[in-house]
Amino acid sequence: MRDEKMEIKKVRELKKLTQKEAAEITGLSLRTFQNYEYGKSKRDLFKYNNIIRILTEYERISEDKGILKKEEIRDIVSEICNKHDIKYVYLFGSYARGEAKENSDIDLLIDGNIKGLQFVGLYDELCQKLHKKVDLLRIDDIKDNIDFISEILKTGEKIYG
Repeated sequence: MRDEKMEIKKVRELKKLTQKEAAEITGLSLRTFQNYEYGKSKRDLFKYNNIIRILTEYERISEDKGILKKEEIRDIVSEICNKHDIKYVYLFGSYARGEAKENSDIDLLIDGNIKGLQFVGLYDELCQKLHKKVDLLRIDDIKDNIDFISEILKTGEKIYG
C-alpha cells in the first residue's frame, strides 16, 4: 500500500503551495484539505485522486498570472546556467526594482560563451522553467551602448556568477 497522505503533500510542496493555498485551489476547507493530506479523512479514492489531479494541473505562474520572487528567479537561473558557459547574469527592469506586475517579463543580461543554437536553447529553457516571457540580452550584443550597460549594472541585481 502506498503512502497516499505523502502523495498529496509531495504534489503540494512541488508546486510550492501552502496548505491554505492548496485548499483554496481545490475548493476544500483548510481542515478538510489537511485531513486528506494527513490521512485523517476516510479514503474516498475519487476525491483523493481529484485533489491530486487539480494540484498537479495547477500552474501558479504563467505569462500573465503570478509574480515570481527574486529567490525563485535566482534559483531557476542558477540551475540552468550551471549547465552552460555563463560567467554572470544580472536581473534588471521591473523585477529587479521590485515593481513587477503579473504580466511583467523577466529582463536578464548575461555574459558568457554562448551563441547560436545554444543561446536559443538557453532562452527556451529559461522561458519554460520560469513560466514567463524572458528578455535575454548578451552583453556582447549591447557592448556599444555603455549608458544602458551602466544603468543595468547600477540598478540591476547580480543573480548568478
